[in-house]
Amino acid sequence: MLRKAFPFCMFLWLPFGMAGQINLGLGMQLGYYRMENADKPIDRFNQSGFLTKRMGLFRLPGGEIYLASLRHDSWLLELNLNTKRARASAESFSGNVLNRRDLRFSMQGISLGGGYAFVETPTLVCFGGISLELGYMRLSTRTGAKENIGQIQYATVDRTGLTAVTIFSKLVFRSDPEAITSWSLSPYLHLPLQRYDFHRVAMVLFPPTEWNADGNSLPARPWNFGLALNFDIDIVRLLL
Repeated sequence: MLRKAFPFCMFLWLPFGMAGQINLGLGMQLGYYRMENADKPIDRFNQSGFLTKRMGLFRLPGGEIYLASLRHDSWLLELNLNTKRARASAESFSGNVLNRRDLRFSMQGISLGGGYAFVETPTLVCFGGISLELGYMRLSTRTGAKENIGQIQYATVDRTGLTAVTIFSKLVFRSDPEAITSWSLSPYLHLPLQRYDFHRVAMVLFPPTEWNADGNSLPARPWNFGLALNFDIDIVRLLL
């Protein structure tokens, strides 16, 4: 749904292109978070099973970014569709077959933000800004033989709404102010306003009699910080 809405929102910006730069971009991001309540059921699972490989913890959320930005004078307006995923995996034998169980916690949303250039030179522009994101948080899982796990689709366990604020800096590198292409680095702090109940992780890993061993609710706020790398094309200069 969000992927379908993003192109429509992006083309609404085209009439403003002659007033500045319209850039389309693609990028990747990688961050870090630590959520104690998310760790509890996984730590208990690692102590209770005969595992060849212990299950990791949700630590490094990363994923792709699709963005459209409008730059006019020193101002930046940016729309992006971004996804952050973190996976926890464990391995164990069933007979002679090595099985793998994957848990994936993901956040996806469309964000609209603005910023102002506090440093601007012919080859470098540094923006500081803030954005508002609307989307969802999702927990999903898959299990199967390790050699075939890549062919197995994730099944959604739970999906809930996401509203978040992101504080970011954007360092744009270019050959000159008239360049068609540029690339950027964006340190960010992502602050979801909701908490996610990681009790659902226990519901995946354990039988019903053991669901509440860590409590019947394990809320955690998945705030995270990280770095995004983007490559942009100025479509107005490209077409003209």
